[in-house]
Amino acid sequence: MRERPVGTVWLEETNNGVVLHMRVGTGADVMLTLPNASVAAQAEAQLRSVLAMATMQFQRVAKETTSGGTLWEGFMPEETKAHITEQAEALVKTISDGRLDRPLLSAVASFLHYPAMASLSRLAHLLKAFEAALKDR
Repeated sequence: MRERPVGTVWLEETNNGVVLHMRVGTGADVMLTLPNASVAAQAEAQLRSVLAMATMQFQRVAKETTSGGTLWEGFMPEETKAHITEQAEALVKTISDGRLDRPLLSAVASFLHYPAMASLSRLAHLLKAFEAALKDR
């Protein structure tokens, strides 16, 4: 197995604040000047969170998508509204069946892309699924 970094993040203190550098595997560099080390640490944590959530989303989509040997042209296939609704309904069914534990809460957080993005659209799908499940009771 050969390890290959996806990207590198480092901080550099300057007279103008803290510069957060990010170099991704494609060779692109991004620099962001932040007022102090505390804000820079928050930005670094947010970057890690976004990467983790994107990885989980990719895993969910890739599991259910067959590429048929064709490349995805560097982009992940988009989840459809029907697929997102199906995921929300499955989570709600599990909760309404009485199972509420850490793995399920983690699945709900992952579904909502929390804490990286906290998708309002996905929250709406989840709330609609709860409403439908309550009507069926």
